[in-house]
Amino acid sequence: MSYLFNGNKKYVVVSESTDTYTLKSGDEIYLAVDNQTVKLPNPSDVNKGREYNIKLNGTYTNGVLIKSLDGNTTYYTINKDYGSAHLVSNGSTWLVLADTLPVSQIPFSINTLTDVDTATTPPTSNQVLSWNGTNWIPATPSGGGTRPTITDKTADFVISTPSASLLQEIYTVSGSSAVTMTLPDATACTGMRYDIKRLGTATVTVACNGVQTIDGQTTILILAQYASITVISNGSNWIIL
Repeated sequence: MSYLFNGNKKYVVVSESTDTYTLKSGDEIYLAVDNQTVKLPNPSDVNKGREYNIKLNGTYTNGVLIKSLDGNTTYYTINKDYGSAHLVSNGSTWLVLADTLPVSQIPFSINTLTDVDTATTPPTSNQVLSWNGTNWIPATPSGGGTRPTITDKTADFVISTPSASLLQEIYTVSGSSAVTMTLPDATACTGMRYDIKRLGTATVTVACNGVQTIDGQTTILILAQYASITVISNGSNWIIL
């Protein structure tokens, strides 16, 4: 016999045996073994509301029978690995309030959810559930980030307003002639990032659309070969990272 601390009581009595066992008045939690019979006292002989918790302390083959004191009534059979039963007396009989088992052992199919349909089109590897307006069905994921494109320029160039799905573009400027790279409207591409690198021998000027600025300046010069600048739109202007 051992004792477990309980916040509402000084202790909870835990009993364990391998033979047919009759629960005693002091028992509260009973750890049974497979193929064992546990007998409850007569419900009229205990206080109304008296509770017992009986647990199969191991794996299931034949189960644990929970019977009346005379053995004529079977109240419950624990037939799950590490399953348990919570019983309470109503003064005339024993009521099973709960039948529990570890979450890892609960059988479950996602198809048991009424708004999920994986039977019509069986899922394949790396698919996700997607809402089709009626049910959640298997679908191949789409969207997400992609690798940025790298574009080389040798003459003045105005960058077009990017699509909403585009997050970043990289531009290189090569050659021996000065180049002006004009950014798109910052208000039309909040969060868009541009990386601009000078590979050539001439100055690269990064300019704004209209009256917008880059860190408060209308233009930024890349004066050194192999230097670069990274800018991002804050929704109204461009800022240097």
